[in-house]
Amino acid sequence: MSYRFGLLAVVVLLLVAGSSLAQTETHPPITRQNATALSQLAALQIETGTLDAAVFIPSDAGTGSGLLATAGADGVIRLVDPATGQIETELRGHTDSVTRVVASSDGALLVSGGRDQRVIVWDVTSQTPRYGLQPHTSAVTALALSADGQLLGSGSQDGSIVLHSVGTGEELARLENYGGPVRDIAFSPDRTRLAAASEDGTIWLWGLAGEPYVSVLVGHVGPATALTFSPDGSRILSAGWDGTLRLWDAADARQLMTIQAAEAPLTDVIYHPAGTLYAAAGADGWLRVWRSDTASGTPLAARRGFGSALNALAFDPTGSIIATTGTDGILGLWVTTEAAAPATPMPQPSPTVAVPAQPSPQPTFPLSTPIPPTQIPLPQPTQPAIPQVRAPAEPQLVSPSIYMPTVNTVSGIRVFPLVPPTWEIDPWEPLVGQFQGTGWLTEESNIVLGGHSQLPDGRPGIFAGLYGLSVGDPIVVQTGTGQQREFRVEEIFSVPFTDVSVVMPNGTTQLTLITCDVPSFDPGEQIYWERLVVIARPVPA
Repeated sequence: MSYRFGLLAVVVLLLVAGSSLAQTETHPPITRQNATALSQLAALQIETGTLDAAVFIPSDAGTGSGLLATAGADGVIRLVDPATGQIETELRGHTDSVTRVVASSDGALLVSGGRDQRVIVWDVTSQTPRYGLQPHTSAVTALALSADGQLLGSGSQDGSIVLHSVGTGEELARLENYGGPVRDIAFSPDRTRLAAASEDGTIWLWGLAGEPYVSVLVGHVGPATALTFSPDGSRILSAGWDGTLRLWDAADARQLMTIQAAEAPLTDVIYHPAGTLYAAAGADGWLRVWRSDTASGTPLAARRGFGSALNALAFDPTGSIIATTGTDGILGLWVTTEAAAPATPMPQPSPTVAVPAQPSPQPTFPLSTPIPPTQIPLPQPTQPAIPQVRAPAEPQLVSPSIYMPTVNTVSGIRVFPLVPPTWEIDPWEPLVGQFQGTGWLTEESNIVLGGHSQLPDGRPGIFAGLYGLSVGDPIVVQTGTGQQREFRVEEIFSVPFTDVSVVMPNGTTQLTLITCDVPSFDPGEQIYWERLVVIARPVPA
């Protein structure tokens, strides 16, 4: 099977002579204190497209693994028996890809959200929808259920967060004017706070009881991709596109610790049910696990997944199994032998900067009843100054990466070296690459990035999501110099594999994404005769 791009690359190189060339990104080796702390249990090919979400459904009020719900690009929710690896049933109700799934703590409800802007609440026993909602005008990108099963929160690419009563589906509050597109949301275990991770890198924290308040936690460079409360509610752990994990004090918004977990973007982060461990997933395909009492950035264990970027993580209710999902459609099951490790006090290092102390909210209503809408503060532009954790004065450098939110694709960017007369790419390459000799990410030129749409075994590659892009969709690039550039898709088309024009400098600034066009594959010749091309142009600052 040919993965040569088949372009007259040497001609292009001459045309762009003088263009700066980036160095190939390398990843430092992972140090593990205990190589047996994480072992692979199973790898299940659930679907042919990207698998975006997973959650364990408790079988008995939080005990036992129960079923595992997975969902992704084909819009089907599959309930898998983690003991056998068999798909027990399929839930169909969405008309586009499913981006998030969450389950109630008693295992009675499953909630899904998708690119079709819908939120569906499912009855697990009958495996039928209880009701559906359409609270947003764009894709649902975040979901959360309160621990008592009373509140349902959803966040969207349109920048809104909506809170509903689970029992009735009634809308209780809508938050719209805070920090841009929403990447993740979470309720504190006692339901008195709501945290949200936003596209601009900020973490917003609302008080839902007692004296209303709102805080903004600033630290991530680029999007804050995921967050979670510790089981005791005292900490917030966030992950970012900058490859960092950041630990925050949930009561006073202090940043307690920063771990540079990876050079690639992190896509998810979760706590062990007992709070003794936390785990992070990366666009580099690595699953990393830390002890909660660590004072260093060294993970307890780190394992490479199955060659493609990881999208989501889930601990089973016992804390002994971690599930991973990836862009290759594989559901990975991993066993951690540290599940029973005793809890130790959380680290209390000095905060990176001082921030004004802020009292913790005190509940003033019974937690067994829905929160009245008036109890939920809606931040207004004229509100008093918000205590903030200040970002470092010096800019932080982030490894080059690309993010396509509408198709839930994020990847580090390496350099695909020129081997005249073309660019050779490893058939199993999991990352996106810049074509050496074309414009670099910081330049006002034709920036050409390539990636596989399909791997040799038929699984989707990192650019499989290009088929889901539409004109007007955003694409965000981190240049590796602390700069973030946003582009909008303007053209999508296919060209013969010999067409040189798409990678040539053309006097304009644009981002060109190119991949093998799957429908053009010739099994006899083992070659793709056409290339799928996406052209995006800069969004004015």
